[in-house]
Amino acid sequence: MVYCPLRKHSQQKGSAAILAVFVMALLGTIGTAYIALSSTEMKTATSFRDGVAAQCFAEAGTKLAMLKLSQNPGWIPSPSPFVENLGTIPTAGRYEVTVANNGGNKRTVTSIGIVNKARRQVVLVLDTGVPTVSPATILSWNNY
Repeated sequence: MVYCPLRKHSQQKGSAAILAVFVMALLGTIGTAYIALSSTEMKTATSFRDGVAAQCFAEAGTKLAMLKLSQNPGWIPSPSPFVENLGTIPTAGRYEVTVANNGGNKRTVTSIGIVNKARRQVVLVLDTGVPTVSPATILSWNNY
């Protein structure tokens, strides 16, 4: 009989296969966790981008109202100005402006910027009795 060390049988037969299955399951779990994490990060970044774009649309609406009110202090939009940025860019959106007469020369301008699901509101109180409406007028931002 010839001695062959490769034919030696032991009690650990099949343990390498079990260990390999365990390691593959562990790697699969880690991979799934990384996919979920990157998906959450993408949603967070998209939401932030949309919020910034909506804020820009809302501010653009207030600038339009400031311009119109500087040209005509009695300007009240009817119906509300509605501007839409159509296109294929991800931040396509719109703004809606309303102007309320507070009596006398006071006007409250409310502009809502909308991009996808993000909405930002800018409220501006103007005194149209001054000769010009300055862009340095104090703005107050309200997110909702």
